Amino acid sequence: MIQKQTWKDEIRILITDEENHGSVQISIPLYVSDIFGKADALIYALWVDVVYRRNGVAQRLLQLAEQQAKLNGGEENRIGI
Repeated sequence: MIQKQTWKDEIRILITDEENHGSVQISIPLYVSDIFGKADALIYALWVDVVYRRNGVAQRLLQLAEQQAKLNGGEENRIGI
């Protein structure tokens, strides 16, 4: 599942795997920050159920996060963690 919210100064995206064993949340800033500069996407939460860790769940979630960042305005392949 991919849920997208457009806020005043950022786009937030929640991505969960189909079995709900993990999730990643990213923020795509629509502004230049003194701290981050112009980041394409910031990961602010990544979680995988302990039973399903080390099975590629996080890798798949991060790949989807990268795709969503590109689809929503990311110009380069950079993700800040």
